[in-house]
Amino acid sequence: MKNTGLKGHALVIGIDAYETGIPTLQSAVRDANAVADTLKSDHGYDVNIPLEISTVFFV
Repeated sequence: MKNTGLKGHALVIGIDAYETGIPTLQSAVRDANAVADTLKSDHGYDVNIPLEISTVFFV
């Protein structure tokens, strides 16, 4: 990311277990955490990772 003096913000969501019949995923949460770590450490983003989120809104 080009340094413009502005801080980037990211909302990163990883859901392994959906409530509505989608088979359980194996690495969505782990992958989301890896993306968040990279955004923070390599690009200076302020990252928000919601810990408890209802999956009803995403299906």
